[in-house]
Amino acid sequence: MPGTQELLIYAAPFIVAGGIALAAVARLRKKLAVEASPTVGTCVNEIGGYVIAGIIALAFGIYLLVAGDSTLTDPQPGPAPSSTLSQPSSERSNNDSPTDDPRRLDREHVNPSLDLLKPSVDLLQNQRTASDVRPKEILRAFVGEWRIVTDDKNAPVRAVASPLKDELWILWRTYTRSGHLHGLALLGYDQSSKQFIHDSVEQKERRIEYTGKWIAKEGFIRWHAELPNGFQHRMEERVTPDSITNRMTWLKQADTVHESTLRLERVSPPSRKAIAKSELLNSYLGLWMIESTTEIPGQPPRTSRGRLLVTRVDGQGINVERMLNSDGTLKSLFVVSVQSPTEFRRQAISNQGKLLDMVGTWNDSAKTMSWVPIGGGDEAAPMTEHFQSSDAIESTMVVRDADGKVSVKSTDRLTRISPKAKVE
Repeated sequence: MPGTQELLIYAAPFIVAGGIALAAVARLRKKLAVEASPTVGTCVNEIGGYVIAGIIALAFGIYLLVAGDSTLTDPQPGPAPSSTLSQPSSERSNNDSPTDDPRRLDREHVNPSLDLLKPSVDLLQNQRTASDVRPKEILRAFVGEWRIVTDDKNAPVRAVASPLKDELWILWRTYTRSGHLHGLALLGYDQSSKQFIHDSVEQKERRIEYTGKWIAKEGFIRWHAELPNGFQHRMEERVTPDSITNRMTWLKQADTVHESTLRLERVSPPSRKAIAKSELLNSYLGLWMIESTTEIPGQPPRTSRGRLLVTRVDGQGINVERMLNSDGTLKSLFVVSVQSPTEFRRQAISNQGKLLDMVGTWNDSAKTMSWVPIGGGDEAAPMTEHFQSSDAIESTMVVRDADGKVSVKSTDRLTRISPKAKVE
């Protein structure tokens, strides 16, 4: 149902049209009272202007009604957005190569599923119509801690869904039996295409982007993703206060290849583990421009540019960093959490399924954060962030070969665009 202000807006043209009609009748009666033999031409001349004005007012009122009805309908599926995430070659590297991809970050067109630079507050302010209340309620049902019912010893057993502050996005994390991070995902709703979005990456698996539609009669979200080599993955995900049931189907073109069902049970009561917080994490919040310089011995330096959007998990000491290429497409996703007042954890899963895990130590006198990788690997290397001011950070990462010689040096210069993550 539209609100009082909307009803007044819709009714205004008809009220104006009625007033014009009454004024026209009054003028015509006055004219007829003083003229003995009025003609049709006299009547037309007297009320013609009123008639035209009334028609315009009525037409405008009908337009408002039609346009208003279209905004109050249930979400309908739109064209499925698609994107390609390239594997990050380092913790902060950006792809600045030319592209003909229409999914460019500009004011003419922004890829719906990757509209990550849009201000969070604006996203919420646009959720005022009845059709947009349902997606928020559906997403809210995912929030919490879940136990994954499985007999597979290698499968994750715990999932945690946390809402991002002031956003229609949820950070979804899964963990193994030993407590290690297994998967990361962003779950949200895109208003442009009227679809749910689920960007997911797991260890030893490639990143997958799902688009979903809420099936109101059945009470579930129907997800769909295109996979390499002509495969497709479909899911029907039903969420209740106590459980999530996910019926999954893999297809090769139109033929069903495999089917399975996954069930999650809400942890009740949820764990009451104390969540550490740190004012230092606030220093990262906002939208940043990144200029990255990569130096390889024997080759000329390469410079690329991109953006970094840092937001906060609502009510928790956890930052979510979304790395974006210069064309606005999502490059990688990092999660930074507090371990102690001076120690932090930075985790990510590359688009090819490789876990990147680092522990950071803050040096207050030097204003530096030193990150040390856990577990090694080709992409793992120490990194130091130097806070030059509240709006400028310089990050340096050095990769050495087996002989200790520098093989790659990467320097990132971060300049804050906005502390509130707004696109200027």
